[in-house]
Amino acid sequence: MLSGLQRKRLIGRNALMGATLGLGIGIWEARLIFLVPLRSTLLASEGSWVIWFLAPLINLTFFGLLGVALGWIAGIGKAPSTRRGAVLTALMLGLGTAHLAWALQLVHTWVGTLEAIYDVSAPAAWWGIGAAVSLGLMRLLWGRIGRVFEPRASWPLRPWARVLCAAAIVLFCGIVVFLAVQRGTSAGARAGTLREAIRPNIVLITLDAARADHFSSYGYERPTTPNLDRLSRQGVLFENALAPSSWTLPSQASMLTGLLPHQHGASAATPVDPGVWTLAEILARNGYTTGGFNGNTLYGEAGWGLGAGFQSYGDYRSSVAYNLSLTVLGRAVLQPTYQNLFRYDLLSQRRAQDMNQNVFRWLRRLPRSAPFFLFVHYYEVHDPYLPPPPFDRRFGLTPDSLVRRVSFGRGLNPPRPITREEHEQIVAAYDNTLAYCDEQVGQLMQFLARTPQWSNTIVILTSDHGEAFGEHGIYGHGRGLYRELLHVPLLVSGPSIPAGTRISHLVRIREIFPTVLDFAIGEIYPFRRTTLRRYWTPGFTPESFDDAVVSELTLGQPPAPEPPSISVVTAKWHMLHDARGRAELYDWQNDPAEKVNLAASAEYQGTVEELYGRLWKLIGHSCRPWHQPEYLFALDRPGRSFLRAVAFDSGRQFSFSRGEPRIGMAQAVFGPDTSQATHRTLPSEQELLRSLPYH
Repeated sequence: MLSGLQRKRLIGRNALMGATLGLGIGIWEARLIFLVPLRSTLLASEGSWVIWFLAPLINLTFFGLLGVALGWIAGIGKAPSTRRGAVLTALMLGLGTAHLAWALQLVHTWVGTLEAIYDVSAPAAWWGIGAAVSLGLMRLLWGRIGRVFEPRASWPLRPWARVLCAAAIVLFCGIVVFLAVQRGTSAGARAGTLREAIRPNIVLITLDAARADHFSSYGYERPTTPNLDRLSRQGVLFENALAPSSWTLPSQASMLTGLLPHQHGASAATPVDPGVWTLAEILARNGYTTGGFNGNTLYGEAGWGLGAGFQSYGDYRSSVAYNLSLTVLGRAVLQPTYQNLFRYDLLSQRRAQDMNQNVFRWLRRLPRSAPFFLFVHYYEVHDPYLPPPPFDRRFGLTPDSLVRRVSFGRGLNPPRPITREEHEQIVAAYDNTLAYCDEQVGQLMQFLARTPQWSNTIVILTSDHGEAFGEHGIYGHGRGLYRELLHVPLLVSGPSIPAGTRISHLVRIREIFPTVLDFAIGEIYPFRRTTLRRYWTPGFTPESFDDAVVSELTLGQPPAPEPPSISVVTAKWHMLHDARGRAELYDWQNDPAEKVNLAASAEYQGTVEELYGRLWKLIGHSCRPWHQPEYLFALDRPGRSFLRAVAFDSGRQFSFSRGEPRIGMAQAVFGPDTSQATHRTLPSEQELLRSLPYH
């Protein structure tokens, strides 16, 4: 029978064995997360350098506690069994094998989802394999290693424990240093090339998934946006601004580059092509201090290309909670515990008020000698629509079970029809989050108003896309290009901008790119003709090409659930076309909910053909290169390939009138950015790209 001291030593020995195993696993897992991007095409991996301290520390702790438990089990009974200790050690080694296999599996799955954690078949199999191999080796080598598992075996526990304690302290200190560095990050300015005093500061604010018709300034019956209403009265409100896509990455990339998705290349599998210029890159080269803060849990990460050119870019890589969520223990233990016991949301989700504090710190450290460009993307309006109190019940309380049914893409294909009462609860939850986000934007405006730079600051506020509430059979976004998914708010306020102005003309939010450059760099032809400022300039008369707004959508490589689609909106019509050759036509002026599809009516066949031909010309004449031709499959018809027509065009099909702006011409002023290597194209794209006449 073991004495109390011997039992403690047995438990301590197993704890140290487990902690050592955990330390090794953690270092390997950190290397995997830090060096292996989610997609091979990404510009950076998801983990920050803190993962080198975080993953080893939590694995050391977890396996150390596991060792304590196994040591206690091994010491049960009057005559503890040596072979029982060996079996328990083999099971722990099997768990380590499963951990390594699961880490390899999870590093290639989406971080911003709650589903990957439930697939345990592969790690369970590896646990069995690891345990079986360990037992086999022990049986084979029992004569040499059997004494290791003797309960009374003597081990140098104290030196071993001191080494592990020192390692744990170093790892903990590394995390503390990371937090201190994040709080102390300052804004660095480059030398300006233009006169600083006359150039305005630019603040670009975007709200994720904010549809315009839920803003009280756009006529919504609920007072959802009092602060943004005030901002709209101080400047220009565009009543009919449309997004270039119905999900975040391609839409934000279009805002920051002025290009359509087929030009900048951002898709579900590939980031923004680094060969194109972003606003931050151009402004930083012209003396602006640039700072970006992106609250999107997935596509806001710098590896997707939106962080290019920002001297300070705050994404989820700068969050300890996010780096924790990248690990196996974060996803398999902490995330499900959090979502099931506390809040149905991502463990790493940052609230807008916390992101505001980061923005405020950045603003306080700004140098006074240069103008600044600030980009802030608030995520709260995105599902699962869970603002903090008291906003969580501002317009009604939503049951947790309903939140689970429509969050994180489930609403795109609801398992059963949404009832009227549930629909109202979902809309109320959405409006709650919009009111919370409005409050946080108001806090940012108040902070800016107290700074010396405020009198020379232009604020632009918009959204990356809208949100569907069952209008065409789905809840959420990213499927379809209907009006509820494309119609977004657009407000511009600042010096020399007429207050209280409302513009009803169709506009494109991708024209934020030339608009900012027009304010910051000056009235150069491509910017002047495509800037949003033209709409409030006295004497401006819109021409026919100002009417056509193009949007594009693709959900990734086959077998994608939906084919690529494209749409064009004019002053009266909205036509959608997909890669199967299916067309939809809506008279959006008289049918704003787009309930009546006129495309099948013989009376409107001429309109469909006219709009289809207009799309062909607009896209065919868009500036090259085209980095993601998959978007353009939407222009195909049976037996007629758009890309083939472009490759063999004789100049007649895509002829344009003289002086008509080309899509992307503001970007073309700067030429390709050769300082960055372009990302690798997917194999399915390479043949198409080789056939296109780049210029």
